[in-house]
Amino acid sequence: MDKRRRIYLAWPSDRFVEALHLAVEVIRAGHDPLMQTSSAEWSRLDRNRVEACDCLVRFPGENPKADCAVDCAKVLGLPVYFSLQECLDDLPKRVTA
Repeated sequence: MDKRRRIYLAWPSDRFVEALHLAVEVIRAGHDPLMQTSSAEWSRLDRNRVEACDCLVRFPGENPKADCAVDCAKVLGLPVYFSLQECLDDLPKRVTA
């Protein structure tokens, strides 16, 4: 089974550069990052991206849009992490042979 996972990155708008750097780390770890859209409001595209992911990483900071992404992930039963390292440490445990 392919161990590559899609990881949705939910971030406050003032942390965009950090989110891009962490997206590179996701790629280096062998996974695929999906970023929330840059629009100010939660959109159908954001929801579709969360639905296509295996988990979500929520960056610290206030952002109603990122909060919506977390709520959506929880409804879908996806794991929600609050640090990329926590996510990367946990993913191998979730991959079954």
